[in-house]
Amino acid sequence: MKHLALIVLLFLFQRSLSADEDPQELSDVRQAYGKNVESVVHPIREKYLAKLEALKRLLGAKGDLRGAVAVEKEIENIKASASDVIGPEKFSGTWKIHYNNGVVRRYAINENGGVIFDEEDGRSFPPRKGKIMLRQSKYYIEFQSGEVEMLDLKGDVLSTGLFNGKDTLASGIPQFKGIGAKERRGK
Repeated sequence: MKHLALIVLLFLFQRSLSADEDPQELSDVRQAYGKNVESVVHPIREKYLAKLEALKRLLGAKGDLRGAVAVEKEIENIKASASDVIGPEKFSGTWKIHYNNGVVRRYAINENGGVIFDEEDGRSFPPRKGKIMLRQSKYYIEFQSGEVEMLDLKGDVLSTGLFNGKDTLASGIPQFKGIGAKERRGK
C-alpha cells in the first residue's frame, strides 16, 4: 500500500511540473549531455558526409542523376538532424527575425547561449538580455523582461514563437511567430 501511495504521489507531482519549471541544474545537465554527444558524433558525421559527397560526384560523373539526387537528400537529412544533437551554440551569430506582425528584431547570440536584443525595426535601444535554455528537448530564449521565445533551427532558417511570459507557454500558442536568417559579417 505504501508503494501505491508513493507512485500516486510521484505521478501527481510529475503532472504538476511543466516545461518552464525544470530546475536550472537539469537544463545544465541536458546541455552538457548534448555537447558530449556532439563531440563524439561530429567526427563520425563529418566522415560520412565526406563519403556521401564523393559518392554524389561519382554518380554524377557516371550520369546517374537519380542516384546523385538521392545522395544529396541524404546529405541534407544528415545536416538537418545534426542541428538536433548540439546545444545552444548552434544558434550563435547575429539573427534578423521577421515576425508575422511586421516587426523585425535583431538578436546577437553567443556560443554559450547568451542573447542580446538591441534592435527592433531598425531602431537601436539599450540591450535587453536573455539566455537560451533547453526545456524538455526544446530550446527557448528566456529574457530578463519575462518574454520567452521558442526556437527551432532547420538548416539556416530559424523559426521562433514569441510568448508574453512563462505562464503563456502552457497554451503552446505563441503570440507572434517569426522567421530568421543569420546576418553575414560586416552588416
